[in-house]
Amino acid sequence: MKIRLKSKALKIYLIFFIFMIILKIIAMNYTIVITESLPLGIYKLHSLKDTIKIGDIVQFKPDEDTVKFIKNRGYLPEIADTLVKEVAADYNNKDEIKLVYDTNLKLNLLYVGEKNYGPIYFKDSRGRDIQSVSLKDLKPKNSDEFLLLSSHYKSYDSRYFGLISKKQILKKAEIKIKF
Repeated sequence: MKIRLKSKALKIYLIFFIFMIILKIIAMNYTIVITESLPLGIYKLHSLKDTIKIGDIVQFKPDEDTVKFIKNRGYLPEIADTLVKEVAADYNNKDEIKLVYDTNLKLNLLYVGEKNYGPIYFKDSRGRDIQSVSLKDLKPKNSDEFLLLSSHYKSYDSRYFGLISKKQILKKAEIKIKF
């Protein structure tokens, strides 16, 4: 009787263990966007087989100072160490990046071509000072640099942490389930 009970418990444990391994493998290919910088949802991650193009959504690892700043400010949960943003510009369209002063907002709006990515703020949503990058430093200087932005006005993106190099980009992302 005891042997049967142990055998049954061992089978349940084994099934649970296998299930957790499968779940972990599947989870490596997905990420959840929980900030409003992109549509909230579950994104499938794809390898970087193709070239990175304008309009692609990418998962990337910011530099350590940026990660530390983001976590200290509470912009992302402590467990997050990657971000997901849209590729707004690369070396080929760097001359389309411009600032347009909005007299009503009394702020510069960041444009890439005709697309308005919104204002560059001097304070975050909690009233804390926030430093932006100069227009010159938002323009990619070679084919391995990218301007990653969001149209959401509260997004912490390249306008604050600067350009992202190709080696920092981990995967492309595609929304699968929108919340």
